[in-house]
Amino acid sequence: MSTVVIQVGQCGNQVGYELFTRLYEEATTSYLPQSSFTESCFKQFFTNVSSTGLRIANAVLIDMESKVINKCLSGRSNSGGWCYRDSAGVSSRQGSGNNWANGYLSYGESMKDEIERAIRSVTDLIPEISTVLILMSSAGGTGSGLGCRVTEMVKDIVPGALILNQ
Repeated sequence: MSTVVIQVGQCGNQVGYELFTRLYEEATTSYLPQSSFTESCFKQFFTNVSSTGLRIANAVLIDMESKVINKCLSGRSNSGGWCYRDSAGVSSRQGSGNNWANGYLSYGESMKDEIERAIRSVTDLIPEISTVLILMSSAGGTGSGLGCRVTEMVKDIVPGALILNQ
């Protein structure tokens, strides 16, 4: 069973980037026997291996400002070990200005189809999804407002999966 991580807003994307970095580091440098821990970690949080030999994170990156997403995508492609899918990022022109309603109502409605396509592009590649972890801020802005809307979407896209918000 696999976990898909949806990173929403600046906070969610920064935390998600660190989460995958630490998971990969633990799986490849752990003092535990490599076979069981490494295999389960890679199976749960990563899918396949890219054409460049990197593990691909089961993740969708969402932010209305492209700066943080671009930093996550470019940082991973240069670091080795693991990467995000090229099609995993969704962004617009400007953020929600620390306004929950703007993220939930405005961007939640106008970006709904694009966000849903990005989530499906990841979830359709994974045969058994047990958990969807949504990383977002709860203090206003894109992460909190749009994160709530994304949580509602995920219920329909991945029915039966456990949804965790952090």
